[in-house]
Parts: sequence; C-alpha cells; structure tokens
Amino acid sequence: MRTHIAINGACGRMGQRLVALAHDDPELKVVAAVDAPTSPHVGRDAGGLAGVGDIGVAVTGELPLSARVDAVIEFSSPAGTAAILPVCVDRRLPLVVATTGHEKHDQDAILAAAHHTAVMYAPNM
Repeated sequence: MRTHIAINGACGRMGQRLVALAHDDPELKVVAAVDAPTSPHVGRDAGGLAGVGDIGVAVTGELPLSARVDAVIEFSSPAGTAAILPVCVDRRLPLVVATTGHEKHDQDAILAAAHHTAVMYAPNM
C-alpha cells in the first residue's frame, strides 16, 4: 500500500525535489501539489515542473478537498506553513514541517497543532 502525500511548496526547489523523489519511490504517491495561489505554476503538472514528466497532479493554490492524503510535507515559507496548518488540523492530516524562518508565534502555532494532529517539526531539514 502506497502512502499518499501532499507537498506544500511544490514549485520551490525543495518541493520539486520532493515531487521527483516521491515519484521514484514505489511506496509513495504524490496526490496533491500545493503552492501559493498567486504562483504562475498553478494549473501545471507537478511532475513536469519537477523534471520527471507529467504525473497527473496539477499544482493548486490550496489542498483540494477531493485529495485522499495520508500526510502533508510542508516545505515552503512561514506564510505557506500558516496557510496549510489549519487545513491539516481541521482534517487531522499528519504534517511534516521542514520550512525555516518561523517567528516565535509561528512556532507556537505549529506546536499547538500537535495537540490535534501528528506534527513533525524539523525546520533545519
């Protein structure tokens, strides 16, 4: 059984790398690729952006309700973390936060989210 992942920050360098690595891993399946709603890449195929060819997952500005997600990998910006965090809490989606540069209030929000869903906070990944 494959783990279905969503990548927040999918259009950045690390996000593209995560898409490529997940595509090559038989135990993972990218089912959602999220970036800022203002990104010029919204609507493009995440695999094409990552250089692995189309994978049938379009970049969206928010996590689609229809996506069956087992975990979210957050590798964007503090603003991106702030946007995806309440979605993960509301849906009880496990979240890996690998983004750096969070202020104290951001860190407090991430730690508070861990009371409602699984959170791995590793900002220096």
